[in-house]
Amino acid sequence: ACNGALLWNVQAAAGLAHASLDPRLAAEIVAFGRDLGAIANVESDDEWFADRLRTPEHESLLSYEILEPDSVGNVDEVIRSGEPIDKVFLDLRDLPEEQAATAVVTLRRVFEKRTAVYESAPGLVEFYSLDASKAAMAQQLARRLQIPAEQTMAIGDDDSDADLLQWAGIGVAMGNATPAAKAAADMITSSNLRDGVAEALEQWLLGRRSLGATVSVPRPGLVAE
Repeated sequence: ACNGALLWNVQAAAGLAHASLDPRLAAEIVAFGRDLGAIANVESDDEWFADRLRTPEHESLLSYEILEPDSVGNVDEVIRSGEPIDKVFLDLRDLPEEQAATAVVTLRRVFEKRTAVYESAPGLVEFYSLDASKAAMAQQLARRLQIPAEQTMAIGDDDSDADLLQWAGIGVAMGNATPAAKAAADMITSSNLRDGVAEALEQWLLGRRSLGATVSVPRPGLVAE
């Protein structure tokens, strides 16, 4: 979870491993973002804390907030608590488009050497520890479960998925994936809107070839059955 900053046990509702932001750096990002007009948010142990909810008239069914924050108004308290800060994200979408775009450029310039910075959607900027890695967390999980890497499969669509796709025994990029994700993958399936995940699972895990699946040439030594 959190782009490789958190290994989360769903059944136990507990974090197994973290690659967290330094709380002082998290506080700096939050303060800087607020000065730019952003709504500050943090995630800690799979809980989401926000300064406030977005302006209602700017909401839509396609917005990031599929779920509401677990708590509102206590971002600073969470940072000071000593709990792991797995992610900071700044929401600039209530700002005029040009102002938000300028703020994104400023945030990258100020923090990109000290954090991993992603604009996951226009005006939504996420910050992670430079140590965060989906591949590293997947490797930890595989070791815990005693599963060799060559017996794993990973599916992704973003630059942050590239190391995971490269590590996994079978790395699958979605048809709508970024160039970096596709370059790291063994195969390319259909897009998110065309059931690409189902196609990959059917072909590689269930041994059935889905109609319409697009398969790239596997890496040397990896042979499709």
